Amino acid sequence: MKVIEPVISVVVPCYNNSKNLEETLQSISSQSFQEWECIIVDDGSEDDSVKISDSFQLIDQRFKSLRRPDHLPKGANSCRNFGVSNARAELLLFLDADDLIAPNCLEHRVNKSRDAAELAVFKTVCFVDTIEDTTPFYSKSVIGIEKEKLLDLFLGYQIPWHTSSVVWKKSFFNRIGGFDEGLLRFQDVEIHIRALAEKDSTIFIDDHSLPTSFYRKSAFHTKIDLDKRVFILNQGIIFLEKIKVILGCDGLSKTYSLFLYLMFRFEEVIDRRQLKLIKGIYFSDCKNLQLPFSVSLMIFLHEKVLKRPRRSRKLLAFGIYKFHLAINKQ
Repeated sequence: MKVIEPVISVVVPCYNNSKNLEETLQSISSQSFQEWECIIVDDGSEDDSVKISDSFQLIDQRFKSLRRPDHLPKGANSCRNFGVSNARAELLLFLDADDLIAPNCLEHRVNKSRDAAELAVFKTVCFVDTIEDTTPFYSKSVIGIEKEKLLDLFLGYQIPWHTSSVVWKKSFFNRIGGFDEGLLRFQDVEIHIRALAEKDSTIFIDDHSLPTSFYRKSAFHTKIDLDKRVFILNQGIIFLEKIKVILGCDGLSKTYSLFLYLMFRFEEVIDRRQLKLIKGIYFSDCKNLQLPFSVSLMIFLHEKVLKRPRRSRKLLAFGIYKFHLAINKQ
């Protein structure tokens, strides 16, 4: 096959996903638009993932099957950044190794993104078993919402779009530093916060009603044991620290929804040390922060009323979180 200079590079990080990888790569191979390349970066898989990606490369030179170099840290973010360093196109699409794109996805997105903004957002839906049975990724429309309000949504952990929803200009992606390789969770939220916080960044939101990407809600995302809860909670604390560095106390003041989410979602594993760390992020160097009633109530619940994990505390924490969302209309 004649090598085509790509207009868009699809970057796929992969770790032990042989169950779904072939279907994902086939959805790229079946595109109506032909001027693409797909860069699969394996993160040290122990299953047949590398064998599958290598087989696609043998059949179609537009596929590149790469391995994360040993000197780079392990993780999807490192693989994505390494993939971008090998990308030849100016447009970028990040796709997880178990997600799918519609046959017209690249054609539609390239036509809309080629001369558009540095960040172009398209409709994504969620599925479990089949894309014939989907649910919205985000329940509300973001068409017409100004960039500052979109930033507030991400800061409040009301995530309006998925990683696969976006087509990036590579120059802009590199300018903001790519994915943060120190984050293993919340990385998609963090990079969009940095992108939207850029003073002169431009964003385009497509008003097309049909989805062009499909996010698979696998058991990996839905089944969380206690060890994984501890890991995600600690990642959330690191994420809040990074937001404070990026946006200062003003930006931190818009993350109360995430604070409340962490407090109820991971109530079983929150201890005094972690609560002290979270409080330190908000109170250290941010003396003028005016805590909303819901946040003060959550802290009071954990420090004064129910100091140990229990079902009643989790239910009360969930109620406080939902109350906060209701009064802030999020």
